[in-house]
Amino acid sequence: MKGIILLTLLFSMKSAFALPTILKVVGEGKTEFIATGRPSMLKIHGQSKGPEGSVILDGNTITGTLSLKLSDLSTGIDLRDNHMREKYLEIKSYPTAILTLKPLILPKFEGDGTKEMPFSGELNLHGNTKLVSGTAVVSSKDRSYTISAQYPIHLSDFKIEIPSYMGIKVADDVNVTVQLKMLR
Repeated sequence: MKGIILLTLLFSMKSAFALPTILKVVGEGKTEFIATGRPSMLKIHGQSKGPEGSVILDGNTITGTLSLKLSDLSTGIDLRDNHMREKYLEIKSYPTAILTLKPLILPKFEGDGTKEMPFSGELNLHGNTKLVSGTAVVSSKDRSYTISAQYPIHLSDFKIEIPSYMGIKVADDVNVTVQLKMLR
């Protein structure tokens, strides 16, 4: 009888000591940015595939590190892409951007659902690390999560020269959107 009570106690404690789960980021993501020119009639839209990496789900908290190869960024104009990669982002010296997430507390989902929440992390770009924060929209379906996060960056914070061409300058503020899907 004592053995059955002990086994019942151990099984009931299992959820209290659940091991963290590694969530693999799958290839359905996308990274985008919008940079506004000065004069503001110019909007530069860039994109690439989503970041790579894995994150850890511990209870309802996500932490982890994601990386993006900057050579994959494209605005659709070859000359502008070359200037962006070589002159401004200096991808030979700084080939990746790395986002280290601060603990993101996921809401409790009752089945499938979508919730919006603030998030923050440390972005290492162009050899400089700065705190970034924004809004994340998290969707849960079956055994996966889809996250779409938006946050602004300031090029000057990362010591990136403000791009200019033929008298048109890009504003210091750039809006970034990252979409990714993670599987359990």
